[in-house]
Parts: sequence; C-alpha cells; structure tokens
Amino acid sequence: MAYNFKNKKAQKEFEKAASFFSLGKEKKAIDEFQKIALKWPDFFQVRIILGEILLNKNEICLAVKHLRKASALNPFDFSARFLLGIAYQKIFRFHSALFQLESALNIYPESKSAARAAAWAKITLGDFEDGRRIINELLKKNILDVYLFIDLGASYMLSYDYDGADKCFKNARDDSVKKCLTKAKSIVSAFNNLSKKEQDIAKSPEYFIKRQRKQRLKDMLAFFEKVSFNEDDLSEVFYELKKDGIN
Repeated sequence: MAYNFKNKKAQKEFEKAASFFSLGKEKKAIDEFQKIALKWPDFFQVRIILGEILLNKNEICLAVKHLRKASALNPFDFSARFLLGIAYQKIFRFHSALFQLESALNIYPESKSAARAAAWAKITLGDFEDGRRIINELLKKNILDVYLFIDLGASYMLSYDYDGADKCFKNARDDSVKKCLTKAKSIVSAFNNLSKKEQDIAKSPEYFIKRQRKQRLKDMLAFFEKVSFNEDDLSEVFYELKKDGIN
C-alpha cells in the first residue's frame, strides 16, 4: 500500500500550505496543496484535505478525484470513505455512495452523520424499510434532532404516505419544518386529484422504485454531460447503470 504518513518533505510542505489557512489565504493554501498532490500523488493527508475543501466548495468532481485516491491509499480511514460517500450522493451515484457510507460505518459504527447519509441513500434507492429503521434508531439517541424528523417525513412523502409525513414534521417542533408542511400539503392536493387507480399505482413500491430510478439516472447523466470525466467516472456510471438493471 502506498499510504504513507512518513514523507518528511511532503509533510513539511503540507504544514506550510496549511499555515496559509490561518492567515486567511484559502486560495493560496489550495494552490499549494494541489502542487503537493502533483509532486507526491500518494501523500494521503493532502488528498483528504483537498477532497474535503473542494467538497465544501461544491467542486464535486475534483473532490471525488482526491477522495477516491485517499480511499484507495487507506481503505480503513473513516473520513475518506465518509466524504467520498457524501460526494457520490451529490452527483447522484447512490449505489457507490451507499457502498462507501456502509464501509465508513464498518470502521466507525457510532457515526451519526454516516448513518443518516446511508439511511437516505437507501431510501433514495427504494429501501424504505431499512432506511427508516436506521433513522428511527438514530432518533432513539437524538430525539431532539429536527433533521432526522425531516428526513423521516420526507421518506413518507416519497411513498405518498402523507399522514406519516405530517406526523414526523409536527414532531420536529421547529419553524424550519413549516416549508416541509406547506410542500406536503400542496403535493397532497395534487395527489387527491388523481383517480383511485392512479393513486394506488403511485403508492406501489414498484412504481416508486421505477420513478426514482428514472429521475436518478436522468440527474446523474445530465450532470455527467456537463463536466469533464475520466475512466474512473465512466466505470462508476456503468456500475450505477448495472446496479439499476441497465446493461
């Protein structure tokens, strides 16, 4: 494994680059980190920090490049796996995201953030039961967490269970859920205008999975067309298509 914390020259330059952050010179720091990554491509610390910085700046494709490398350098690093999973979610590669997030949880099972993200990946892929189970387990330990109630409520909205969604949003007891309640009511109104047959079809798990898969693939491919990509990206897109039954 090329994973190496003991490169003294790289470490020295890394510390110098990091010092620019404390001086408020973010762009300079990023430039220096990128130079280090080019000079020492297997230097783990620079890969993980560049991945996190770029992820926070919403430069997702560049973030994925560094986080993918960091994860390969040290497959047992929680942050590399977790951040890569979050990045994959942002570019609609949910099967890849779930793999990374579950790997992160195998390393650090107590991570609330990784569990919440994994739950939502499962829900997006149509596994409502396990996704909701994870969120409910988290709620037992974090009963005041508004966002967990919002996630749970949103999962019920996706399956057209508006009573369940309404209950979750109201349990959140926070002003931030007002928009969720308003959106739920507008969708309920549109749903009620459907015929009984159309409502039954819309509520079926098969319909949801088909609808979500179509939207997810549409979003993933639309994003894919807008950015430059490499062989790893292409391989991951084919992996997503294969997992969704498209050969």
